[in-house]
Amino acid sequence: MPKKLSDLSKSVRQQKIYNILRHLTDEECALTVTEIHNRLVKDDVDTCHRTIKRDLEEMSLTHKFVSTETTPVRFYCSDEFEPDYQLTFNESELKTMALALRALREVSDSFQKSLCEKTETILLSKLPKEIAIDFERLKSYTIVSPGIRTTAGLENNESYRQVLMALKLEKVIQCENHSPYKALAYRTTPRIYSPIKLNLVGGEQYLIVKDHSDQEIKRLKICRMKNVEILDQKTEKDLYLEIEKLHLGEDLQKYVIHCDELMYTLFKEKKIHPSQTTSEDNGSFTITFQATPSIEISRYLSGWAKHIKQIEPSEVMEEIKDIWSTGLKLVA
Repeated sequence: MPKKLSDLSKSVRQQKIYNILRHLTDEECALTVTEIHNRLVKDDVDTCHRTIKRDLEEMSLTHKFVSTETTPVRFYCSDEFEPDYQLTFNESELKTMALALRALREVSDSFQKSLCEKTETILLSKLPKEIAIDFERLKSYTIVSPGIRTTAGLENNESYRQVLMALKLEKVIQCENHSPYKALAYRTTPRIYSPIKLNLVGGEQYLIVKDHSDQEIKRLKICRMKNVEILDQKTEKDLYLEIEKLHLGEDLQKYVIHCDELMYTLFKEKKIHPSQTTSEDNGSFTITFQATPSIEISRYLSGWAKHIKQIEPSEVMEEIKDIWSTGLKLVA
């Protein structure tokens, strides 16, 4: 059923009208109120002419709409106008934007990085001082590590919200770690952690913590964290310095894949990693990239079995050979 224009928020309502007129920049293509109404109806928005007229009058002060002297009056948008959008975000949305911009900066080319930096500057200039400081702090919570491009498959929104709040308050958490590599008894036993930083690897979000039971620094997948509870205990300030010394996110490993022409050609057509390069020398084909070591990379490369001649470092090649031999036993 079409939405009534009056049921929409004022900003959404006026944005829909602007979207109709924004590309109409001369009198020849100007629209009447009736024509604007008809386009809104096609967009499943039910409204009345009076509401459209009222919005057009108000928006003409900021959007530089021009009205014709003909009858009926037609409206179009000045081609010299560049709108300064007024956007509204709640705290969670601002946090998401801060993390998204930081992640995009880390994995993008120089052009995209400059756009992200400019966007961050504009956002900070529009925010109240206290919110801007919190925005900057949030960016420092995250370490972005290059990884094979993936998309998160499991949602765990409540745990993610609790983790963000714990980082902001600098407080210790209690939760279960449902890692498939751990025994059931381990997974269902609440453990206490000091959250230190977020770590985005590929498309997966991790939390770097200090485990209070064995006093070790660990990296937990947030989607595996269950029943997260924020405790009154504060996180030790020294932990943040300890993380900086460990240079987490910088433990990159160089992968060199010697392959056949088919694999070389296909990898030229698609990048599995931002740092990936391909080269050819007298019939020898090489694919190179640097990434945080993970079993996921070995599993992915093992799927190219008949096209791979050798991989460096040798430990990765041995890991892939083990995957191949295990697979052969299953089909034997």
